[in-house]
Amino acid sequence: MRMNKKVAVLAVAGVTFVGAGTAYAYWTATGTGSATAAVGTAANNLVLTGASDTTALTPNGPTSFVSFTAKNPATSNQRITKIHLVSVAAKTPSGTSVSGCGTVNDGASANTGSADFYMADVVPTLGDGDILKGATAQGLAAKGTLLMNDTTSDQEACKSAVLTLTFSTS
Repeated sequence: MRMNKKVAVLAVAGVTFVGAGTAYAYWTATGTGSATAAVGTAANNLVLTGASDTTALTPNGPTSFVSFTAKNPATSNQRITKIHLVSVAAKTPSGTSVSGCGTVNDGASANTGSADFYMADVVPTLGDGDILKGATAQGLAAKGTLLMNDTTSDQEACKSAVLTLTFSTS
């Protein structure tokens, strides 16, 4: 079949036109304007629970590892960047408070050994400290290491005590 030159030129032009159909067009303009938006705040209802292994603490003895679980009832994700041991409360196995046991060295600095207990601040890695909204028991990979110092004071009050650890988070 032989094509005349007019039809061949039109066919080539049609193919070229189809290929050019993918071009984009846009307009630019300048101007000013304003908008408002609301930014949420961190919820103060993040609940952190710590649980230690079964290692019995003794002055200058073995340490106890503390694991953490977080609950976040907020409607947005929350991030934990630091877990700080605030206090230790000692009780007898029957629940009576024990005095003379429970002082804590500040975990933000090095252990001075002058208090009954020490746990360095725990800093979860990026991602580990991200607590999902609505989480009810999200475990953290980061662990704390609780130790009982051998102080120059009598620590008999700490024998067989059940310890309640209080933490703060940021």
